[in-house]
Amino acid sequence: MYVPELGKEKKVTRPLTPSIMMEEKKWYAVYTKPLCERKVAELLTRKGIENYCPQNKVLKHWSDRKKIIHAPLFSSYVFVRIFMEEQLIVRQTNGILNFAFSLNWRKWTYILTTS
Repeated sequence: MYVPELGKEKKVTRPLTPSIMMEEKKWYAVYTKPLCERKVAELLTRKGIENYCPQNKVLKHWSDRKKIIHAPLFSSYVFVRIFMEEQLIVRQTNGILNFAFSLNWRKWTYILTTS
């Protein structure tokens, strides 16, 4: 979380309760603005949020040269491992548009959750 008075990032912690101690972090996919995957991953790392942005080496051809670049494996997606209560912190990150989700019969469920 950014603290304007101090001009630096602050890691957000929450009080330990019995329900939180038994809860596990889960993986979620977040949808980002186009071409902002690396920037979002860096911002999440600064906030202390575990994230994963897989990259692939790609050979790009221009008229005068060739170059190997690191392109995201899944364009416009970054994966985060968080507690449910940290969703607001993730959504407030610049470059993130929303969590990726699907509509289940009775409730909203997130795509990449681990059991």
